Amino acid sequence: MTEQLSLTTGAVLMWLPEGQEPTEAEFAKRGDHSMSPPNPNPEPWWELRQAIFYAKELDPLPAKRPWIKTGDEVLSPGDIDALYRQLRP
Repeated sequence: MTEQLSLTTGAVLMWLPEGQEPTEAEFAKRGDHSMSPPNPNPEPWWELRQAIFYAKELDPLPAKRPWIKTGDEVLSPGDIDALYRQLRP
């Protein structure tokens, strides 16, 4: 994960089964209701900070993990966990 992420830049949140990594094409499907829940998946967000909080505070379906793309950076579930711990009040 890059050190200097802008928390106010746009982001795309995607939920995938445990152990599956996203492809660039999957992130481009914005709001595709054919992907498995939660829907819409992937989901665009105005700000990275909002996407991180939503990903950590939503109770996802079992075995689903969040991935976030912001700019050219793809944040893994572990990256999202670390950023959430830093941002929590």
